[in-house]
Amino acid sequence: MRKFLALFLALFVVVFSACASTAPVNIAQLVSPQSCMGNVCKEDGYEIAFEPITIISEGIGFTIRNTGTEPISVLWDECAFINTEGQSSRIMHTGVRYSERDAPQAPSMIAPGSVLKDEATPTSNVNLQPGGGWYVFPLFWTMGPYVPHEIPVEQLDGKKAGLYLTLKVGETKKAQQYLFQITTVTSSPAPAGTANPAPVNSTP
Repeated sequence: MRKFLALFLALFVVVFSACASTAPVNIAQLVSPQSCMGNVCKEDGYEIAFEPITIISEGIGFTIRNTGTEPISVLWDECAFINTEGQSSRIMHTGVRYSERDAPQAPSMIAPGSVLKDEATPTSNVNLQPGGGWYVFPLFWTMGPYVPHEIPVEQLDGKKAGLYLTLKVGETKKAQQYLFQITTVTSSPAPAGTANPAPVNSTP
């Protein structure tokens, strides 16, 4: 009986996870700068390609390719995430410990001819919960003291959110805001655990 119960529970978890994993592939389109083509923006000396943003994305992923002859640095402490309400938040990038999200972040250097693949996550969405455990909430949730509040999907259509990036190309600083407009929102169920996220596997 115990073996049967264990097998039933295992099958239930597998089926539930598979059914619950349906989510939009991409819900946002890059609308600014208007010179960008699709999700790729070509600048003087470099280009940035953004990854698709889904309803459960925790950050904005991108790849910067240095197409020039001078080194490029991403000045993380001078970058920010702008949410759908126009509020600005400090960001952290891949490799930063959650416990050090508010500490100064060293620039990332991109040599000529090389690429940097990274993701920017708003630190305001990274929370240490009572009793321990780090949680990273999706981009399109607003934060209460401890409990996240999901923005109703029907209120997201037409909203804009984005990333403010500051780069140093050679000795010249270049700052640019990249805005995405939400154009495709469905009520597809989010992956299991999104409404009550589990701790993220990362060194605190």
